[in-house]
Amino acid sequence: MSNIWYHLSSAPNLKTVAHSSIDRDGTINPRKPDKSHDEPNIPRVCLASKVWQCLAGIPKNGKLHIYELETDLPIKAHGTAGDANVDEYWLTDDQLKSEIPLLYRGFINLNNELYLAITCLSNVENPKYGILNNPDCWNITDDGEWLFFQEYSK
Repeated sequence: MSNIWYHLSSAPNLKTVAHSSIDRDGTINPRKPDKSHDEPNIPRVCLASKVWQCLAGIPKNGKLHIYELETDLPIKAHGTAGDANVDEYWLTDDQLKSEIPLLYRGFINLNNELYLAITCLSNVENPKYGILNNPDCWNITDDGEWLFFQEYSK
């Protein structure tokens, strides 16, 4: 049985994850991270088992689309910057022998306030650590927007 993973992207109409040799609209391929990060220069698609873990690893604001996929292929990220408490996994060209379908699950508007709340709550020393795994922290509106209930961060 495959595991459920999440990927966040500013691209609104993704349909599949595929090997870098497949280049077409709606497909995301492994790519190297921006040079501004102190991370390994390995082309990859980043995944996490929870949406909040994806958010904790994204250092930019804006509208991000949430995609879900099922696979047992990801490898544990190594040498990445950021919070060691966030489980980041990768799909590289070595794992992508066939295309993996993406399911659109909505979007989130990441801003500084939300990023700081998630960063704080993802720290194991925080007494509220683990609260982000509670689905009640999130309200998903009819149009698919994921909203974090800020009272959980207080």
